Formats: sequence, structure tokens, C-alpha cells
Amino acid sequence: MTCERCGRRTASVKFIEIEDGVKRSRWLCESCATEEGAQAPPEPGATGGSDLPVFLDHHEATDDDGEIADTPCPTCGAVFEDLHGDGLLGCPDCYAHFHDRLVVLLRRFHRASTHVGKAPRARGVRAELRLEMAQLRGRLEEAVAGEDFEAAARIRDEIAALGERLQQASGRDDGEGA
Repeated sequence: MTCERCGRRTASVKFIEIEDGVKRSRWLCESCATEEGAQAPPEPGATGGSDLPVFLDHHEATDDDGEIADTPCPTCGAVFEDLHGDGLLGCPDCYAHFHDRLVVLLRRFHRASTHVGKAPRARGVRAELRLEMAQLRGRLEEAVAGEDFEAAARIRDEIAALGERLQQASGRDDGEGA
């Protein structure tokens, strides 16, 4: 495919612009994309593999009373502020020690605290149903925490129906191991 701007070089960058709510995408060569103002993605590992340290510089998780408690991890002595440096925690126990603050930050950074990304297509019916079940359980927890008991009841019923479908799927061979 050739560049839609110059028409001479091979297009390798999908350049997306949104103007007045209208999305327009074009395929450009690297030279034209740079001239249009496109920025190269960060090199892997440049910020610890993510922009988490940059994000942390602008957002802070606080305790319920709005205070930032910085008690060190009992195992390694790391403090939560160490996460700002490279986006890494000190040891595996840090995840449990800083759990409440990490969940708040993950929800702000990823707009979720659990992975909801893509999965391999050929993973079987049961795996699909189990993933859907996990997502429903998360929604149920949120509904209960928000005291939306009507929604919680609907989700509970969906979970029960999905459980039955999962049992039925377990009875037949769908390519997944036993």
C-alpha cells in the first residue's frame, strides 16, 4: 500500500485524526506521518514497559480518610512511593500489602482492576463461559458494593443460568482438555 499523502513511499503508519467528532484515518509513510505530527510509540522498557510511573506522578491513591499512608512492606521494606520510580514493587508480598492502593490506581490507569483484554479465539466453549462468569461475578460485587440490590439480583440470576450452561458444556467435548 502506498502513502495516501505523497503517493510515493510505502505506507506503514495508520494516522487517525478526530476533528469535530469525525474520525478520519489514513495510511502514511513514516516521513509523511512525522510531518503530520505523529509521534512514535515509546520503546519497550523505556518506562518499565508502561506509562505507569508517569501516571503515578499525576495521580495518587489515598486512604479512605484522604491521607496517604506510607507504611513499608513488612517483607522487603519498600514503600508505595517506590512505585513512582520504575513502576515496580519490591517483592511479591508488596501486592498484598499495598492491595487497596493498587486497586484504586489500576482502576484509574486501566479503567478496570481485572484484565478484560483479548484472548485466543480457539480456547473452547467452557473457557468462554468461565470468562463470562468471572466478569459477571465482578459486576455482582460492584452492584452489591454500590448497594444496587436489584441489579445484583439480576446478575445473580444470570450467573445461575450461566452456571447451568457451563455444566452442559462440560458434558460434551468442545476441544478443551478434561
